[in-house]
Formats: sequence, C-alpha cells, structure tokens
Amino acid sequence: MVFEAFERQFEALLEEKSRKYPNSADYFRHSFLRSITTQLEMMLARLRTEIDKDDAYWENCEQVVSDVLSVMEIKSDELLSLEVSDLPHGVRDFKTIKEKLYDTAAYPSQEHLYYRNFEPALERLRFLSKQLKKLSEIDMQFCDLGFGPGVLTQFILEEKPAWTASGIDISPECVHYANKLMKLKGVDERVQFTTGDIRSLPYADNTFDLVLAMEVLEHIPDPLKGLLEAVRVLKPGGYAITSIPVQLPIPMHLYVPKSPREVLDLYEDVNLEVLDFSAKEFKTKMGSFVATFALSVKG
Repeated sequence: MVFEAFERQFEALLEEKSRKYPNSADYFRHSFLRSITTQLEMMLARLRTEIDKDDAYWENCEQVVSDVLSVMEIKSDELLSLEVSDLPHGVRDFKTIKEKLYDTAAYPSQEHLYYRNFEPALERLRFLSKQLKKLSEIDMQFCDLGFGPGVLTQFILEEKPAWTASGIDISPECVHYANKLMKLKGVDERVQFTTGDIRSLPYADNTFDLVLAMEVLEHIPDPLKGLLEAVRVLKPGGYAITSIPVQLPIPMHLYVPKSPREVLDLYEDVNLEVLDFSAKEFKTKMGSFVATFALSVKG
C-alpha cells in the first residue's frame, strides 16, 4: 500500500533526530500528520463532489477515458504518467510551442481528456450539436482545421453517417492519434487527415460545404490569415463553425482578443455572415475567460 510505504519512509527520515531531539521530532511528526490529514480531507471532499454527479457525467467520463486508453494502448496508471512538458517561461514563438507542446506524444491524449469534464470543451460539443441539427443536408463534405485528437471530427461523422471529412493539423502526433481514434470508432473510411498549417491549406478554392475552426485560430500569430484560408476553401453559401476564447492569455495563445466584439469584427473582415453567436464566461484554475462560438455562412 502506498500509505504504508509513506509511513515507513516518514519514520525513517525522523529516526535519527528522534533519538537526539525527541520532543522536537515529535512536534514535527504531529505537525506534518496534521497537514496530511487536512489534505486527505480535501481530497475526500473532491471525491464526494465527483461521486454526486449524475450517471450521464460518469458515462461520458467512462467513454472518454476508455477511448484514450484504447488509442494509446496503455493502462490507467500509465495514463497518469503522460505529461505535457512545460513551455519555457515567456515563450511566444509558434515554432517553439509546436516543438515543446504540439509535437509531443502526450498532447493529443491530454486534449482528448478535456472532453471528460472540462466545461469549455463540453460546451464546444453542445454548440456543435446544436448547429448540426440546423444542417439538414444529407451529403456534406467538411474540413476540421486544427482537429487535435479528432474528437469533433468523430462526433460529426457519427451524427452524420453520409458526410465525409478532411482535416489538417500542425502536429504529426495529432494526425497519428486521430487516425487511430477514427478506426476505433469505425468512421476511418470517411475521413482523410493531413499534417499541415491552416495558414496554407492544401485544398482548392470552394471545396467544402462546412469548415470547423474550433479553438485553433488563437494558437497562431496571424488568425486573419488562417481564417481567410478557411473562407477560401469554403463553397459560396457554405458554413463555418468557429470558437475563439476571449481574454485568455495562456502561453500557447498567440492571439488574445479583448472582447467578443473583436471576434465578430474578425468574421466580418473575411466576409463571413454570422448566423448564430454566443459568448459564455467560464471560471477555471487559470482565471475567468469568455468562450465565443459562432455559426457563419460565406457570403
């Protein structure tokens, strides 16, 4: 047991001082044990919060974790050892962020796990589901820009059995991961993923009926260029589903809009007519930020 091993090491560390300074050592023993008890009580409180959530939460969590384990071909304890390395302090260089973050084997699995209980990620799925209900076309070809682990691509292909997909991501690790996820879900014959930069898409003009760019434009230093490319490959009258966070200056975000109005201006600049727009505030460990979601049509 981990607790028994901890207790042995704890007492072994105190042993020498206990012989020479018994009262001081005993004081430290009780002080540390009190801190440990407090931490354990906090952990139990967190567990009770999770336990009290409904079956829908647990079913979703089970599905996400099971999918990640299957794709990664590992066990649960090994999943916890997968860590994305910290970015160098103050880095604002896209090439460095790509090398230190996006190109790591752990990155797509960690992004996938966000769909277990990270509310902003779950809101993306809810917004996407809402918009898909409006698109009644039986046969559509869509492109997922910066697809990451491929969760949204998978979701659309399962919701729309006649649709086909393309996708592009800067990370070869994401391409590898997403391909395995599509095969696991049995939708791999309807999708083609490619490694590349969304600022220079390898597709002809007016190719797609729908383009997704969800939580991707803020990751590049020139989002206008990326969005112009998205519009270029979109057919006239085609749809764009996008999401961009506001006021979230984390290291991998090279574009940080100050307000939802700035996001709307960006869409207007590329000739996208916004049909549905929402802005929702979220509170996370990183602080509060606003997530914006939009359904637009190419004019």
